[in-house]
Amino acid sequence: MDLRTNFSPNHNYLASASHDGVLKIYDVDTSTIKQQYTPSAHLTTTCTCLSWAPREVTEEVRAKRRKKVDIANSKDTNDLFAFGTLSGQVFIYSVKNGEIQAEFNKGHNARVNSICWSEDGQSIYSGSDDKFVVEWNASSGKLKRKWKAEKTGVKVLTLCKAHRRLLTGSRSIHLWCLDTEKLLRTFSAHSGSISHLAPFCMDQDKSYFLSSANGDRLVNIWNIDDERPIATITAASEIRRLSVNERVNPIIFTIVTNDGCVYLYEAVINGTCKPLTYSVHLTIAADDDENVLQQIGIVDANFTAAKRLVLAYGLNYLTIEELTYAGLEKETVLSRKLPKNDLIKEGTFRLEKDVIRKGKQVEIFDNSNMVLKRANFAHETSELLGSKDINKEKPTADNMAILLTQALKFQEKKTLNYILQQRDEDMIRKTVEKISYSAVIPLVNELMERLSGRAQGAITAMVWIKRVLSVHMSYLMNSKSATDLLQPLIDVLTNREQMHTKLCRLQGKIDLVIAQIASAKHEDDEDDEEKPAGLVYDDDSSDEENTAVGMQSMSPLNKLDDEGDMEVDDNHLEDESDESEDECIDVDEGDDDDEADDDDDDDEDD
Repeated sequence: MDLRTNFSPNHNYLASASHDGVLKIYDVDTSTIKQQYTPSAHLTTTCTCLSWAPREVTEEVRAKRRKKVDIANSKDTNDLFAFGTLSGQVFIYSVKNGEIQAEFNKGHNARVNSICWSEDGQSIYSGSDDKFVVEWNASSGKLKRKWKAEKTGVKVLTLCKAHRRLLTGSRSIHLWCLDTEKLLRTFSAHSGSISHLAPFCMDQDKSYFLSSANGDRLVNIWNIDDERPIATITAASEIRRLSVNERVNPIIFTIVTNDGCVYLYEAVINGTCKPLTYSVHLTIAADDDENVLQQIGIVDANFTAAKRLVLAYGLNYLTIEELTYAGLEKETVLSRKLPKNDLIKEGTFRLEKDVIRKGKQVEIFDNSNMVLKRANFAHETSELLGSKDINKEKPTADNMAILLTQALKFQEKKTLNYILQQRDEDMIRKTVEKISYSAVIPLVNELMERLSGRAQGAITAMVWIKRVLSVHMSYLMNSKSATDLLQPLIDVLTNREQMHTKLCRLQGKIDLVIAQIASAKHEDDEDDEEKPAGLVYDDDSSDEENTAVGMQSMSPLNKLDDEGDMEVDDNHLEDESDESEDECIDVDEGDDDDEADDDDDDDEDD
C-alpha cells in the first residue's frame, strides 16, 4: 500500500494518508493509532500531500464554523497539519479536536501535489498540476497571491530557511524570490520529474538542498548560489524520502528507498568534492514460524536529536521505533516482530474472503461424469500451472534494458545489433528509461559509431539518440566528457545539414524528370486512342443485304476436316463460277435489248 507519511516537528505524531482517503494519526511514543479520520466525500478529497505546522505557530486559525482555535506554543497543542487533495482543495486538520479546522477553496482547479508552511506559521504555500503556486493566509484561509511557476505542473515545493526563497520542482528546479515573485535561478540535473526537495543551512549566509526525481536513483546536493550540483549520490533504487540532520557537522542525511531500506550518509559540504558512499545501510526483517527472515519495508525516517533516528515501518499498520544510529555497523539488519496479519510475503497477495449468504440450493454434479473438450486439456493445464510459479512477482526491470547494459559492458555485437535495430518507439523509450546511468555514455558512443555507418543503420541510430538525449540530457550535461561525447554528433548533424539542401535539389530534379516521362507516355497513349479504325461498320449501308447474302453463300465453302483444318469443295466452286458467268451473260443481253429499244424510239421521233 502506498502511504504518504510525515512526522510532526516535535516528533510526537506521525500522520499517514492512504489512497482510500483515510487519515491515521500515530502516537510515536506508544506506536498506536491515536486518531483515524475519513472525510465524508473521501473519494474526491483523497489526501495527496501533507505538511505539519512549525513549532512557532502562535496564530489563531479560523475554523469551519467560524470559531477560533487558540494554538499555544507547546508540544501538547502543536497539532495542526495541512493537506492537499485531488480536487484542488487545501484543508487544515487539528489532532486535538479530531476534525477539519479550516478549508481553503478557489485556489487550484487541479490536484495539489505539495504543500508547506512558512517559518512563522502565518502562510501556507501549495503547488498544483494547474502550474500555479498559491500563498494562503493560514488564519483567515484567504488567498494572498498566486503566480504561475511551472510549465507542466508544480510537483514539489519547499522554503529555504535562511532566506525568503521558495524552491519549486517539475522537470527542473526553480528558485523564486517571495518578495518579488521573480525567478532567480534554474537547476537541471534529473531525467524525471522532481519528487523530493530537502533544504538545510550550514550558516545564515549559505543555503543548500537535496533533490531527487521520479524514476531516478540520483540524489544531488546543491548550493542555491550554484547551478551545478556540488555532489551526486547514486542510490540502490528510487527515492521515497529524504531527511537532513542540521544539528551536526559534517551534515548527516538519510535516504529511504522504495525497496524499504535506509541509507545514512555523512558529507562535508565545504570540503573537497569526493564520491559519497553510505556509512550505514539499515534493513528491518521479521522472523516467521520457520525462522526465515523476511524484509519489512521502512516507509519513513527522520532525525529527532543529534544522534537519534526515528523509523516507521510496516504495511497496513505502522510500527514506530526510535534508535541511536551512532555505532551501527555499515550493514545492519534489525530483527523485529510484527503481527501475522500485517506481514505479507514477497510475491504473494492478501485475499479478502467473500461473504457467503444463504440462497437456493444448487445441485453440484461429480466431475467424473464430465467430458473434457480436448483429451489433452488436463495434461496441458497441469503443465502450464507447473511451469509457472504464481507466487512470484513480475520483474521490475525491462529485459531489453538488462540485455543492453550487459551487451555494452561486454561488447556483445550480436546482442547490440539485435537491440539497436529495433524501431518500436515505445520499446525504445522504456529501454532508455530503464538503463542505468553507467550505461548511458557507452550507449551514446555505440550510437555515434552507427550514425557514421550505413544509411539504414544511421536512421535507426538517430531514433535511439533522440530518445537518449530527451531522457538523459541532464545527466550528459553534467558529465565532464559531455563536450567530447557530443561533438561527433554535432559534426555529423552539421555535415548532414549541409548535404540536405543539395539532396533536396537532386530530389526535385529527379521528380521533375519522372513527371516528364510519365506525361510523355500519357500523351502517346492518347494518340493511340485517337487513330481511325481500319474497318467501320455502317448500319445504314445498302450493302447490308449483300453482305448477308455473301455470308450465306460463303457458309458451305468452309468445312472443317477431322483435324480442324478448313476444307474447300472444288465442285461447289465450279458450280458457283458457272452460275456467275450465266448471270453476267444475262445482264449483258438485257443491256443490249435496252439499247435496241432506245434506237427505235429515236428513229420514230425523226
